[in-house]
Amino acid sequence: MLSTKLSLAFFYAIMLNMHPFYISVMQINYDEAENSLQISTRIFADDLELALSERGVEGVDLLDHSQEFSDEVKVYLQDRLKFDVNGKPEEFDFLGIEPDGDALWVYMEINGVRKLKDLKIMNSILTDARKKQQNIVKLTVDGEKMVYKLDENKTTIEYDAK
Repeated sequence: MLSTKLSLAFFYAIMLNMHPFYISVMQINYDEAENSLQISTRIFADDLELALSERGVEGVDLLDHSQEFSDEVKVYLQDRLKFDVNGKPEEFDFLGIEPDGDALWVYMEINGVRKLKDLKIMNSILTDARKKQQNIVKLTVDGEKMVYKLDENKTTIEYDAK
């Protein structure tokens, strides 16, 4: 009986390795004092490397040479992330990349947000490279915390302060 349980556990462990999870986590904080949306995103480096290589960027090694590819990462994110703030499209400022284990933290900011009334976010990061990609968005506005799950079928969320 014990050997059967061990065999099943081994089988499930193998299956999990064959079907890994693909996920990114984005944290967006509205800082009213700074009039800005502060955005940080944790992305697994190998998934982002795959997405960049599918766009023709060769020899990508983001963990050891993330700064060398920051322009390519910026262009990729500008294509896969869109923000409408208070009813109008806004571009984010790309602040940089920081390796963290097997992932990267990417930092962005949108300035000039005097009062956040509504926010629309289109986040399709890595859905072009990984069909099972999930993008978690954590939004904090005036102490209120919200969490959204996006995937290839649902890439947009809307927040309304009313």
